[in-house]
Amino acid sequence: MILVTGGTGFVGSHLVRRLVQEKIQTRCLVRKTSSLERLPRGIEVVYGDVNDKESLKKATEDVEAVIHLVGIILEHKGATFEIIHTQGTKNLVEASREAGVKRFIYVSALGSRENAQSRYHITKWQAEQDVIKSGMEYVILRPSIMIGERGTFITMLSNVIKKAPVVPIIGGDSKVQPIYVENTVDCLIKSLTERKTTNRIFEIAGPEQITYRQLFLTLMEALGVKKPTIDIPIWLMWLPAYILENVLDKPPITTQQLIMLQEDNICDIKEMQEVFNLKLVPLRDVLKKTPVAGIAEK
Repeated sequence: MILVTGGTGFVGSHLVRRLVQEKIQTRCLVRKTSSLERLPRGIEVVYGDVNDKESLKKATEDVEAVIHLVGIILEHKGATFEIIHTQGTKNLVEASREAGVKRFIYVSALGSRENAQSRYHITKWQAEQDVIKSGMEYVILRPSIMIGERGTFITMLSNVIKKAPVVPIIGGDSKVQPIYVENTVDCLIKSLTERKTTNRIFEIAGPEQITYRQLFLTLMEALGVKKPTIDIPIWLMWLPAYILENVLDKPPITTQQLIMLQEDNICDIKEMQEVFNLKLVPLRDVLKKTPVAGIAEK
C-alpha cells in the first residue's frame, strides 16, 4: 500500500492516475473540503490533514511507502509555510515511523537550503531534515517549476497575458528550468523501487534553462497573443506586494515570491538523468500536447 498526500493537487492528480495504471495499491489522504473529481477509481480515500495527528495514524496503517506532496505557495491564516511544510511534514514523518513505513518520498523544491532568503525554501529545507533523520529510507526530490495540464503557474501567467493590455514581466532576467509534471511523476514512480535513489536528494528540472522573459514570450507565442511587454524591476514591486498580501486572501504577487524571483531556479540535471534516465519534454512540446490554459484546444 502506498500513501499519497496532496493527491487532489496538481502533481498528485497526475501521480495517482499513473499509480492506478501501474496497478499499485494506493491510498490518498485528503481534507474533507477537497474535491475528489481528480481521483480515479480504485483509490482508497482517508479523510484527514497533515496537522491532524489522529487522522495520520489511520492513514499510515499497513502502508509500505509514503509520497508526500503537500505544500503551499501562498500563505493564509492557519496555513503558513511553517505550519504546512515544517510541522505538517514532521507530523507525517512521526506517524509513518510509528506505523512501520519503510520508505518516505518527499517533494521539496529547488533552492531549498538552510541559509535561503525565502521562508518558503527554509521551511522546505527544515522538512527535508525531519525526513532525513527519520530512520526510514528516503528519497527527496527538489523540482524546478512544474508545468503541465492543470498547472497553476502556467495558468496564472496565461491569465496575465490574456487580460493585461501590456504584459508585465517581473524579474525577467532570472532563469528558470521548467519540468513537465509527467517527468516529475516518472521520478516519483521510479523512486518507489529503484535502489539507486535510496537516501538521496535529487535536484530535478527540464532540459532548458530560460529567463522569465523568454518564458513569457514563449507562452505568448503558444497562446497566439501579440501585445507589448514591459519589464518591471523587482524593487518597484515591493510596496505593492506588501500592500496586496495584507489586504487580499489570494494576492497576485507576494513579498516571498519576489524574494524567490531574485535568484535563478536552475540546476545541473546530470545526476538526475544518470539515475532516472528520463525522456525530458521541452517547454514548447508541453504547451502543444497538454491543455494548459486552453492552449492545446485552440
